[in-house]
Amino acid sequence: MKSADQAQGQGEGSGVQAQDMRTLSALRAPAPPREAVERLSDRALRAAIVNPDHSDAARQAVAEAMRARRISPAPWRAGVRGFLRPEDLHGVERRLFGWPWRRRVLMMSLARFSAIAIVAIAANAGIGGPAVDPRWFAALAVIVGASWALWLLMVALRQRPARLLYHGAGDEGPLRAMIRDELRIFGNTVRMDAPEAPVVRSAGDYRALARRMRSRVRLNLATALSSREALPVAAAPQWRGLTLQLIANSSDAILVDLSDGAGVLDDLRDEAQAGRCVFVTLWGRLEAAEAALAAAGVDAPCFFYAPDGEMQRRSRFRAAIIAAMRATHRVPA
Repeated sequence: MKSADQAQGQGEGSGVQAQDMRTLSALRAPAPPREAVERLSDRALRAAIVNPDHSDAARQAVAEAMRARRISPAPWRAGVRGFLRPEDLHGVERRLFGWPWRRRVLMMSLARFSAIAIVAIAANAGIGGPAVDPRWFAALAVIVGASWALWLLMVALRQRPARLLYHGAGDEGPLRAMIRDELRIFGNTVRMDAPEAPVVRSAGDYRALARRMRSRVRLNLATALSSREALPVAAAPQWRGLTLQLIANSSDAILVDLSDGAGVLDDLRDEAQAGRCVFVTLWGRLEAAEAALAAAGVDAPCFFYAPDGEMQRRSRFRAAIIAAMRATHRVPA
């Protein structure tokens, strides 16, 4: 298992970068010109051979060029460097669930309480209640504005959010509630095969996805302000494998939902064996999910969430997420 600096954003160490993935018009042709392949760099060859938009003949020509240059046909393992670092996982429980989290909750509660107070006072005055000094309204309005501004600033500038991949499917209502209520505390969730998501159909879309995963402030705000995942993703069939690999290799932990069956296990078997996955299912489907894990030879617990999204055995679930992060970054418990 690679360290996070290797597993996420591998371009620095292995010569593989998501931005190398480009579709070349000459390589779409059934009989690509030889010079179109010969002028490619070593890194461009590694990307060209796995690009599903290139023709079979082009990929064969690329393979021959790689052999001629003695380039090892290593698997394509592009990734985007995450925001967490291995040292962040020492004392991570205190950082995630301690004062930094309580401070954000407190600021949000203050903003909501002040807004409710303004509405209540105005409603009371409107039905014949005692008049209220306008200065009270002004003071409460300042508190509301300042509280919201500080809360937005705190969540937007969150320095070390985890990046979580959610893969699988379930009932949309409970699933979104679970992502919102149980995963948001860890950081930003990228959801594969999300409905109404931007679809990766080309090399340009693939590179754009990598750029979106690098935008910490934007993802932080999406996590805080949305009732769903920070980054929904979908992919055309020929790009699905590369897209899922990119997100998995860029994530600190992977959440695999077995609510709709065990088919998703085949997509992430290596990550599961490496301890990077946490398995969940909707309430009432636990027995089938555990049987699927046993049949796949995966020795890991499966956690279940209620129809309102609440995760059962929450403390153990959170510990499993942290253990998966440590497995990704090779940090001992």
